[in-house]
Formats: sequence, structure tokens, C-alpha cells
Amino acid sequence: MNSIELKPVKIKYTLIFFLLLIFWSCRQHKTIDIPEIVYEGREAVSVKFYSNEETTDLHVTIKGDQNPPILGNLLWKTDHFEFVPLIPFTPGLTYSLKSKEEELISFEIPLQSKQNARLQYWFPQKDTVPQNLLKMYLAFSEEMNKVQDPLQYIQVKDLSNGEVVPIFLSLENHLWNEDNTELTLWLDPGRIKKDLIPNKESGTPLIANKKYEFIISEQWPTASGASLDHSYSRTFFVTAADKNKLDINKIQLNRIQLNTLHSLNINFNDTWDLIVAMDAIQILKENGDFVEGELEPVQNLYGLKFKPHKNWQPGKYAILIETRAEDLAGNNLLRLFDTDLSSNEEIPNNESIIIPFEVK
Repeated sequence: MNSIELKPVKIKYTLIFFLLLIFWSCRQHKTIDIPEIVYEGREAVSVKFYSNEETTDLHVTIKGDQNPPILGNLLWKTDHFEFVPLIPFTPGLTYSLKSKEEELISFEIPLQSKQNARLQYWFPQKDTVPQNLLKMYLAFSEEMNKVQDPLQYIQVKDLSNGEVVPIFLSLENHLWNEDNTELTLWLDPGRIKKDLIPNKESGTPLIANKKYEFIISEQWPTASGASLDHSYSRTFFVTAADKNKLDINKIQLNRIQLNTLHSLNINFNDTWDLIVAMDAIQILKENGDFVEGELEPVQNLYGLKFKPHKNWQPGKYAILIETRAEDLAGNNLLRLFDTDLSSNEEIPNNESIIIPFEVK
């Protein structure tokens, strides 16, 4: 009878041992699931995963033994981690999720469709620009790789001697639009504004009466790992500096016919920065409501045309122009870009200007 009574006690101890063994085994086993790549548009902006590792030990690197951790934020989201890199992951690269120096798992950002990009336009499109030209714009048909420094794919040659001249401002983060298809290139403002040290030391980026060649390399990569369809080149001549403010008295409008979708042509009769103008101009009804429609450059590039979504109705309208609208040299409706702030000239501070017109 005694041996029969002892048997359940042995079983209980055996179960406890097993449970401890399983618990210990679980504590020793590093659990990691398959990472999920999170996209915003075509950018891989984060990676989700589960791990039972200590948070402080986890980090992400480009795959390789000596690569440092990628800068970013590691977040805990209820039941998983999410690592958000400071700069989106690069398609085609393989990354390692590590605990201390041990790789837990690796994941690759797949290349997307390898469609070569076309240069859709560059602005200004004119073959003459003022010596104090402030900006250039490039627009591409595909999302471009914004991690790469765009200036390494651009050359500007002084055609009088064949020398490559550095006219653009080198920035840590260049100015791309939201979908990385349009780039704004600044000519160095410090070299354009007289009396500033960069101007005194290096002179203006462009010199009047000279001809330059602007070259874009076909090696410029897209976000998907493709490149431009071919190299692009254009030449332009530099005229004297533009030292005039924008003048709304030069603006001419066409006559609008009632109950039509005719475009309202806004002819500036001057070299406005049309990229800025399209963002700084709106059409208003007499009651202050906005007229819905689209603005686009006219063919001669001296103005914009507004295409309404609905037929024009009789009444009074107005063109609202924000005073930040500017010309190719950065001169706006209120002041010159190279204004001498030490002078006693009084500068207006109104934010917009109204030009009325009537449809009848």
C-alpha cells in the first residue's frame, strides 16, 4: 500500500521539472517572426516584427559585419516592434535585424518596377537667364532616389573655357516635392547678394555675357534602381542682373465669354517664376469664394492660364496674388531679393494683392 501512495508524488515532481525545463528553454530561445515591410507610396518607411529580445539590444543595419546601426526609432506597438528609419529603406539592399552583434534575421527591400525616368521639364526653359538667377527646377517622370546627392549627376560648364563651375548650393537635404519627382536647385544666395562674404570671395555663380551648358547624367538613379533614359543637355546665355520688382500693372487679361469653360489667360509680360506663381495665385468670386479650376503655364512662358471646372457665370471676380510670388531672380511684388536692409526704404507688408475683373 505504501508504494502505491508514493507514485502520484513522483509524477507531480516530474511535471514540475518538465514545466521548469520548458520555461527555461523558452527563456533561452530567441523568438523572431518574418519582418513586414511598411510602404508609404513607393517608399519602404518602416519594418514590423516580433521579438522577445531586450529592446535596448535590438537594432537594424545594412547586412554586413562592420556596418553601424541605422538611425531611426524603435517603437513597441501593443504586440510587435516597428523600426522607423530616419531615411526610408533603399530598394535592392538587404538589412539585418540584430540583437547586440548577433543577426536574428535579415530582410531585403525588393526592387520595384525598373522603369527608366524621363526628364519631363526643366525650368526656366528660356535660353537666356539673368545673372542673378536664383532657382532651377527639374521634373522627372519617375520617383528619383533622394538619398543620392543630385549634384553629383549635374554639371554646368562655362563654354568660354570648358571649365565645370559649381553654381548650385550644396544642401544636406535637397528640396524634393512629396513624391520625389520634382527637384528645386538653388544657386548660392550668399553669392548673389552683394556685400555678403560668399559674394566677395567667390563672386556671383553666373557671369553676365557668358554661355553655359547644363548637363544631366544618365547615371542618375531612380528610387526603383533604374536610371534616366539618357543624358540631357541644354545651353543658356546669361544677361545682366534683373534689378526690378514684379509689376502687376504689366499684367493683361483676356476677355471671358459667359457660360463657357474658356481659360482666363494671365499674361505677366515679365519673367515670373511660374512654379511659385501657380502656388501663389487663386481666382475669387465676388463673395470671396474660390473658383475651382487649374493653373498651368501658357506656351510663351510669360503667363498662366486658369481653366475653370464649371462655366463662367456673370459677376465680379478677382485674381488674388500672394506677394511671395517672384521672378527668376527672387524679386517679388514688394521688394528686390538683393535689398539693402540698412537703407531707409520702407517695405510694404501686405500679404496679397487683388486684381479685379468682371465676366458679363
